[in-house]
Amino acid sequence: MKQQTAKRKPALLRKKVDFWKRVVFFLTMIIFFVVGLLWFFRPATSDLEKRELTKFPAFTPASFWDGSYFSQVDTWYADTYPWREGLMTANTYFKGLYGIQTEQMFGQHQVAEEIPDTTSSNTSRAELEETAQPVPPATTVDGAIQAPPESAGSVYLSGDRAYSLYYFGQENSDRYAAILNAYYDNIKAASPSSNVYSILAPLAYGIDFSDEVLDEMNWSHEDAAIDYLFSRMDGGIAKVDPFDTLRSHQDEYLYFRTDHHWTALGAYYTYTDFCQAKGIASHNLNSFNTLTFDNFLGTMYASSNQAPSLAANPDTVIAYEPNGVKTLTAHQADGTVLENYRIIADVSTWNSSSKYNCFIAGDQPYEEIHNPAITDGSSAVVVKDSYGNAFVPFLVDHYQDVYVIDFRYYSGSISQFVAQNQIDDVIFLNNLNATGAKNLLDSLQRCL
Repeated sequence: MKQQTAKRKPALLRKKVDFWKRVVFFLTMIIFFVVGLLWFFRPATSDLEKRELTKFPAFTPASFWDGSYFSQVDTWYADTYPWREGLMTANTYFKGLYGIQTEQMFGQHQVAEEIPDTTSSNTSRAELEETAQPVPPATTVDGAIQAPPESAGSVYLSGDRAYSLYYFGQENSDRYAAILNAYYDNIKAASPSSNVYSILAPLAYGIDFSDEVLDEMNWSHEDAAIDYLFSRMDGGIAKVDPFDTLRSHQDEYLYFRTDHHWTALGAYYTYTDFCQAKGIASHNLNSFNTLTFDNFLGTMYASSNQAPSLAANPDTVIAYEPNGVKTLTAHQADGTVLENYRIIADVSTWNSSSKYNCFIAGDQPYEEIHNPAITDGSSAVVVKDSYGNAFVPFLVDHYQDVYVIDFRYYSGSISQFVAQNQIDDVIFLNNLNATGAKNLLDSLQRCL
């Protein structure tokens, strides 16, 4: 009898523990549910992700009956949960406490396609051109082109630095090449003397990691991807591939640790490759005035839910000011014109996430830079994503007029702009991720 009583005690204790576990769990769920109903605490924007959060959906009988309304409510509930960013950051912090933070992946999981052999082409020029037909104009609000916020894409966190990743896709790569071919045809037809250049900027991981590591991680080989993209472009387009140059300087500060962009030093080495392709002498790095801005925490810091290891190791933005001209004119998306704005702005007092915007006023639809020290009528237009921002300051000492077009926000025709202004050099500069993003390809095609 005593043995039976002794056996029952652990069983009763387990039942009591299980009961209180259920109570605690139930109460926790109630608390989270009640917090979720606190409408006035729900955020409308995300500073971490630099975007507007999901708005509460409008009710319609159709969305009610097909069930999409409740799906939209569910998305809104999760996306605007009170203190979501704090919870995301706390989650990352606690993972670090458990020792699982050394290597982490953030963002959407993607699978890279095999990069075809450049010596064998399975798509004709005519077939490629079918993918470069005009697309409808972008949706506008108050006349401003709407584009998604700057993003780092898939992010790999390794210790105290992060890497933005690129995954090759043949369909989008072929489309990018086809669009540039269409630009080349349009430009040469209207302005035969214009030169067209294509610069493809690799990402940091392809420079830092060996081929063996890339194979092990199933990441795309950026050098092979660049070779493939160039093989699909018209022979008249001058191709600038900075991969080998950057790889030869891989021990230098070429890319930020917390942001997906290259540094001004990485852009400088690419500028020297461009000068070689153009047949001109590049300026020595020591000839530029240097400005330094500390405590930069960029896009990958945000994408990693503000990983503590990145916060403890912020970047330094080093910028090089051109010699012949110091200011530009920027036309913003809302119609505002910034006159005499510094090509390298003083961002020392700006918040830690905005320091990359020291270069050419950040991402603007259209900019002009006129160099009074040069009077030979030379001109260039740089058609770029944000990687071009750190590149342009090196270029302006070589031309009388430099124009900058960010195709993501520009509302006009770039081909017509080149023809109207008889531009000498048209330079397309984009990072590899831009060649594989459908929305960016749509924007580039829209500006044909």
